Amino acid sequence: MKHSYSVISFFLGLLVVGLLSGIAKRPMQDYVASVYKRTAHAAVAVPMNDKDNPNATDKKTGEEPEEFLVNLPQISISLAYPNPASEYVFFNYQIQDRTHRYFIGISDVLGAQSRMYPLDPDSRQIRIHLNEMVSGIYFYSLWMDDRVIATRKLIVKH
Repeated sequence: MKHSYSVISFFLGLLVVGLLSGIAKRPMQDYVASVYKRTAHAAVAVPMNDKDNPNATDKKTGEEPEEFLVNLPQISISLAYPNPASEYVFFNYQIQDRTHRYFIGISDVLGAQSRMYPLDPDSRQIRIHLNEMVSGIYFYSLWMDDRVIATRKLIVKH
């Protein structure tokens, strides 16, 4: 019985090393740029007081969602909402540091990066269309230039 587990773990190790070496062969910045070019049309920067978004800033109280994906001096960004989502997912954000480029990246459960959405420093919210994504579990990440800052789970239900 021990022998079969060691064989399985050996092959899993080979699989992980193979996947990591394939990722390491291409520069991350080129990868981010190529994914961004394919998916930039699917996200729309919208003003914070968007009437169609029930979770946008309230005009009377100025309240925003209290839970953050990241809350740093350079950038603060809310968790994705609604989650689970069907048609759209929203992020409220504020960028103080304009020396870096920030993106929201969405990947499937296996880690394949499928979409990158740039965060416009002059906007405070991004709405991402989910119509092209099949129902399932995804992960969204905040990218700063070519590195991931934080990652959370997103559920898409159509």
